[in-house]
Amino acid sequence: LFRSLQALQENFDNVAQISKAYIVETGNGSRQLSSELFADLGIDNADHQSRFLRWFEDNCGVQGIEACAADELATATTGTAQHLPPAVNRSEEAVKEDTLPDYRHMAFADWLASVDPSGGVHGYLEACEDCFDNVAQIAQTYTVTVDGQKSLDTQLFEDLGIVEAEHRSLFTKWFARFCGTQDLPEPGTPHFGV
Repeated sequence: LFRSLQALQENFDNVAQISKAYIVETGNGSRQLSSELFADLGIDNADHQSRFLRWFEDNCGVQGIEACAADELATATTGTAQHLPPAVNRSEEAVKEDTLPDYRHMAFADWLASVDPSGGVHGYLEACEDCFDNVAQIAQTYTVTVDGQKSLDTQLFEDLGIVEAEHRSLFTKWFARFCGTQDLPEPGTPHFGV
């Protein structure tokens, strides 16, 4: 995966550019990941493809890989025509690793990009840097256990100055996925500014 990181860093300035280049709107209104991503980055390992797909599904709302010829993808990445399955299957190990990032060494800017790949929450970078040592500290501080269930401590919103309902929802979803919190914002709750 580090080989892919280098290629991405050389060709793109931010996650939003990558998303714009490789997310395709289909005729029925769904969003799919373009198979060109794998060809452009030389990603022929199915496990690596599944990790990229999972990230795009979770962070950008894509629903699978663009249906353009999977055979073309196989030819482009391996040099020989071979049929790839229409949907990349995620190995259990890939899913397990993807859910366990090391937050002690993750840059705040990278964390905010994982919360919202479009860059909409990047404005909280300064507050994160001023108030915390690392992302792990944020995850530990605001993941609380109430009645045996992990929840997001909404004090996070006040501490970082998060007032927009959409931004609160993005952070809540991130905590649910990566910290195992069970609560999602209710659309009508006054706490979420709706």
